[in-house]
Amino acid sequence: MSGTEGSKPSVRFDWLLGDNRSRPRPETLDLAVDAWERGQAALSSGDLASARHWAERAARLGPEDTQVRFLLGIVLLRQQDHAAFAAFQRLVADSDTLPAHRGLVAAAALMGDHAVLARAMGNLLAKFAPPTDGEFPSLAARAAAAAGLPGWCGADAAGRITLSATDRTSFALDGRTIPARRRADGRWSLPASWTGAARLSVTVDGHHLLGSPMDLARRRQVEGFVEADGGGLRGWAWCPADPEASVRLILGSAAGRLPPLAIETAEPAQFPNLDGLMAPKAFHVPAETLQDRLGLVHVRDQSGRDLIGSPLDPGLWTGSAVAAARLMSQGKAVPAIVPIWADTPPPTRRAAARRPRQGPAVVVPVYRGLETTMLCLARVLETVPNRTPVIVVDDAGPEPELSAALDELARKRRIRLVRNARNLGFPASANAGLVAAGSRDVVLLNSDTVVPHGWLERLRDAAWSAPDIGTVTPLSNDATILSYPRVDSVQKPPPEAMLDRVDRLAAKANGTSVVDIPTSVGFCMYIRADCLAETGLFREDIFAQGYGEENDFCLRARHLGWRHVAATGVFVGHIGGQSFRAARAHLLRRNLTLLERLHPGYHDLIARHVAADPLAEARRRLDLARWRSLRVARSRPGSGSVILITHDEGGGVERQIRVRARALSAQGLRPIILRPASDGGCLVEPAGEDTDIWRSDFPNLRYPIPEQLPELVALLRRERPEHVELHHQLGHHHALLSLADLLDVPMDIFVHDYATICPRVTLVTTSDRYCGEPEAVQCEACVADLGSRLREEISVAGLRRRTASDMAAARLVVFPTGDTEKRLRRYVPSLRGAVIPWEADAPDLGSAGPTGSGTKLGRQPANGARRRRVAIIGAIGTEKGYDVILDCARDAARRDLPLEFVVIGYTHDDMRLIDTGRARITYRFLPDRAVAEITAQSADIAFIPSIWPETWCFALSDAWAAGLKAAVFDIGAQAERVRATNNGWVLPLALPPLAINNTLIALAETQS
Repeated sequence: MSGTEGSKPSVRFDWLLGDNRSRPRPETLDLAVDAWERGQAALSSGDLASARHWAERAARLGPEDTQVRFLLGIVLLRQQDHAAFAAFQRLVADSDTLPAHRGLVAAAALMGDHAVLARAMGNLLAKFAPPTDGEFPSLAARAAAAAGLPGWCGADAAGRITLSATDRTSFALDGRTIPARRRADGRWSLPASWTGAARLSVTVDGHHLLGSPMDLARRRQVEGFVEADGGGLRGWAWCPADPEASVRLILGSAAGRLPPLAIETAEPAQFPNLDGLMAPKAFHVPAETLQDRLGLVHVRDQSGRDLIGSPLDPGLWTGSAVAAARLMSQGKAVPAIVPIWADTPPPTRRAAARRPRQGPAVVVPVYRGLETTMLCLARVLETVPNRTPVIVVDDAGPEPELSAALDELARKRRIRLVRNARNLGFPASANAGLVAAGSRDVVLLNSDTVVPHGWLERLRDAAWSAPDIGTVTPLSNDATILSYPRVDSVQKPPPEAMLDRVDRLAAKANGTSVVDIPTSVGFCMYIRADCLAETGLFREDIFAQGYGEENDFCLRARHLGWRHVAATGVFVGHIGGQSFRAARAHLLRRNLTLLERLHPGYHDLIARHVAADPLAEARRRLDLARWRSLRVARSRPGSGSVILITHDEGGGVERQIRVRARALSAQGLRPIILRPASDGGCLVEPAGEDTDIWRSDFPNLRYPIPEQLPELVALLRRERPEHVELHHQLGHHHALLSLADLLDVPMDIFVHDYATICPRVTLVTTSDRYCGEPEAVQCEACVADLGSRLREEISVAGLRRRTASDMAAARLVVFPTGDTEKRLRRYVPSLRGAVIPWEADAPDLGSAGPTGSGTKLGRQPANGARRRRVAIIGAIGTEKGYDVILDCARDAARRDLPLEFVVIGYTHDDMRLIDTGRARITYRFLPDRAVAEITAQSADIAFIPSIWPETWCFALSDAWAAGLKAAVFDIGAQAERVRATNNGWVLPLALPPLAINNTLIALAETQS
C-alpha cells in the first residue's frame, strides 16, 4: 500500500509521533532541517501527502541523520505504507535505540505478519525497558499471543520487572532460579544479586515469555561523556536501554582523599554529533565545586565505570590568568603543563643497541566486539612466529561472551591474559600490556585489526633498519596519515581473503622501504624496547579512554632523537570505530585540543606532513601494482582497451561514459577512463560496474601533464589500446590530446556540449538567455563579463582555432543530434562527422497519462479545479531554465492558477522556488532511480525549460521513460527530438511566463 489508500489501520502511532516532537532539531544541512520542520508541521496538521514529500526531501538532504529518517518512517506508518518496515529495519541497523525499535514494532503490526511482529517485539523487550505509554502493552500482549507464548515481560534500568502472565511465573538469573517480590505497582523486584547477572529468564510452566531471556548487562550500561569547562566539568549521560531513567554519577578524586560527590543528570543534552534518536541528559559541575579537588578526578556511573573522557584534570584546561590568580589567592597550587614544542628539531641520536635476540611481543587491549576481536586474535596467532608472546589485556568490557572466549584462549595457552578489575581505558590497558612484555620490543595492536602473513617480521626488520627508528606503522585502510588507497577518507578493509593479496602487492611494490612520519598511528604500532625505556609509558592520566596518547608518546620520543617511520611494504586491515560509539567524536575533539596544549605546533606539524605527502609515491606504486594485477586477472587473449577522456563534473557526460563503457566491455574491450585531478594532473581509473574499492579505486594513479605524460603513455601502452575517445577535455591539460599520437592509435571525439567553441560552455549570455551565437568579438565581451568555465586561459578565437585543429585530426567526430552537428560545422566545416544518437527514441507516446500512485500536493485552488502538476527533471541551473520556472511559479501563485511544479532533482536555489508555494523539490537521486522518482510524483506532463540548445537532454529521455509527454522550447536537441517522435510540444523560446503557464495547463488537461 502507498499514499492514503487502504483500510483504517488497527494500530495508531501517536506515541511515536510524540516521541519525535520532543526531540531537538536534526544536526544536518539547513535545507534538510527546513524540510524536516515542514514535514513535522504537515504531519501534525494531518496533511500526509505533504508530510511525505518533505520527509523524503529531508532524508535525501540528510541521509545519515537518524532523526530525519525516523520522521520519514512515521509518515510511512501513518500512510499505512508497508515500506515503513524496510525503513525502520535500516534505521535499527544504524541506530540501535528504543525509538527505532518501537518504529519497527509498529511497522510489523501494520504488515499484519504475526511472526515478524513477535520477532520485532521480542527483540525490543529483550534489550530495552518496555514503554508504558499509549497502546504498547496491548500490542505486546497481541504479539505474545500471536507467537503462542503465555505473555510478555520487560525490565527497566532499576531491575524492576513488568510482565503480563499468570501467577505461575518463575525467574532465573544466569540459569539459577531466584525469588522475586511483587511490588504495589504490579511490577516485580529482583534481589540485589541481579546487578552482577548477565541474563534474566522469565518463564511460565517452563515456557519463556516474549522478551525472555533479557539482557541485564545492557540494562545497567550507561553511556556518557565528560570534559572540562572553565575549571568545572560538563557532559552528558544516559541509559540506552531505559532512556527515561535518570542517571546518577559519582565524582571522586584520583587520590581518594575526599568523599565522593553525587551528580544528577538534568535537562536533555544539546551536544553536537550525537545520534538524533538518543536521549542523553546533561550535567554540569561548576568550578567552585571543584576548588578542593584539584588534580585528577573521576566521573563514574554507579557500577564504577568511568564515563568517556574520565579521568581528567580540569586544571589543565584553565588557560586563563584570572583562574590561576584565583587559585593562588586561595593558597592552592596552580596545575600547569610544560609544553614541548612539536616542531622543535629533534636531536641526533647516539648509536643504538644491537638488535635483540628475543622476538617482539604483541599486545592487544580489548574492550568490546566479540566477532572482530576473535578474528583479530585468530589472525595474530596464525601469522606470528612460534613462542611469540601474545598479551591480551581485557579492559572489563560489557560483553561476558568476549570475556569467556578470552578465558578459553588463555586456558589453551594461546594467549597471556591480563584482566583489569575495572574499565581503565585504552592508554592504561596498553601500559599494562607494555609492562607485561618486559624488555621486549612490542607491537601495540588494536583488537579490530586484521593482520597478513609475515607482518611481524617485516615490521621488526623496518624498526631495526636504522639506529634511531623508535616506532613503525604499516599502511592501512583506516590509519589517518597512513590510510590507503585514499589518505583523505576512511575505507572499508579488504575482505579477509583479499587482505594477504593487498599486503603481498605492497611488499612487491615498496619492498623494505620506510618513510619518515611525524607520529605513528596506534592501530598497529611497533615500539622498540630501547625507545620505550627512554620515553616512558603512555600518559593514561591525561588521555582517558584514548585518542592522542600515541601521538604524545611519539612527540616525546622525537625530542629524545627517535624517528617514526611508515613501513610502506606492509598492509594491515583496520575495521575501526569499535569502542567509543556515540562519544567518539567528543573524545577525539577533546584529546586533539589537549594534544595541541601539550605540544604547541602539533597541528601545524601534521599539516606540513600532509601538504608534503612523502607517502604519495609509495601509494602510487601500490596502486600501480594493484592495477597490473587486476589487468592480468581480467585480460583475455587478444583483448585490448579503449581510453575514454572525460571531465569530473558528472551529469549527462558521465551518464554517457557509463553507457560507452558497458558497450565496449560487451565487445571484449577494457574501458579505461582518464579524469582531471585537482592538481592539474590526470587520474586513471577502470570503468565497470564493480563498486569494491579494492578492485575499482586507484586514486594514486595520478599523472601531472605534461610532465609525466611519458609515464602515462607507458602505463596505457601495456593495456593494448585500440583507440582513444575524447568525451570532454574540461580540466585536462591540452597536451593530453597528444595521447593518441603517442600511442599510435586513432582518436574519436564525442560532442556533449559547446565547450569546444564557447568558454561559457552552454551558449548562454549575460541576459541569461541563449546568445544567438554572435561574432567572436561579442563572445569575448561575454566572457570578459561572466568569466570562463574552462579552467584555463584561452581566448574565444584561440579556442576555436584549437578545436578546428583537434577535430580535423580526429578519425571521427560523433554528434548525438543533427542540430548539434549543424552548430559545430559552422566553426569547423571540414570535420569528419557522424550523427549517432545516444539513445533510440520511441515514437509517439500517445495520450497515455502518468502511471504514478502518488497523491497531489498542496492546497487546491478555491474554485475547486484540480491542480495540474508539471514535472521538472534534473539539476536545474540558469541554462536549464531556473529563472523560467521561478517566474512561472510566481505567476501561478499570483493568479492562483490550478498549476504546481515539482522539481525531481534540485536547483541552485531551492528555497526561493519553494517559497512561491507552487513548487516542490525532491532533491538528488541516483540516475538509475530516475523513472521511479518521476513516476512517484504523479505529474500530468513534463516541462524541459532549458534555454540553451541541448545536445541530447537526458531529462527528456527520463520523462518519456516515465510515460510523460514533455513541453520544450524551440531550440536545440530537445526540440529536434520532440518533433521527430511527437512525444510532446514545442513552445516559442521567447514565450513569457503568463503564456507558458496558460499553455501548460491546457496541455496537461489533454493528458487527463
